[in-house]
Amino acid sequence: MFYSPAADYLGQPSSSRHAMVGVVEALDQPRGPKTAGDWVLALSPTQVATTECLQVPLELLIPLPVNLPPQTLLQAQQHGAVIFACERLPNMIGKPAVVIGQRSAGLYLANLMKQLGANKRVGLEHKPNRTELSQYYGATH
Repeated sequence: MFYSPAADYLGQPSSSRHAMVGVVEALDQPRGPKTAGDWVLALSPTQVATTECLQVPLELLIPLPVNLPPQTLLQAQQHGAVIFACERLPNMIGKPAVVIGQRSAGLYLANLMKQLGANKRVGLEHKPNRTELSQYYGATH
């Protein structure tokens, strides 16, 4: 299921659109509001945003607020991706939900399932410390 025309996607429709939060190291042609040293959300047109360095066109750099610590910016990107996904879910009130994996995205999702009214929230994870943390964030099992 797609929510936009295929032409609106950076890659194939439904392919992951990885992004990273980072600092602009250099610009080929400095112009506009983006300069070296800026914190940005960089969208990767080739889905390789897990690399240490990423070269992307200027239009794929989204400036981030300067008054927030990097740790907040990093988590905001992850939380925003989970909120974006949840906006496409059906009404969850009174329904069960299973969240596979309890790293940052899974923890955010367990919490949002609680806020969205899911009556049973199962957090699947093989590491006991993550399972415990998942219950703190809203998983019931």
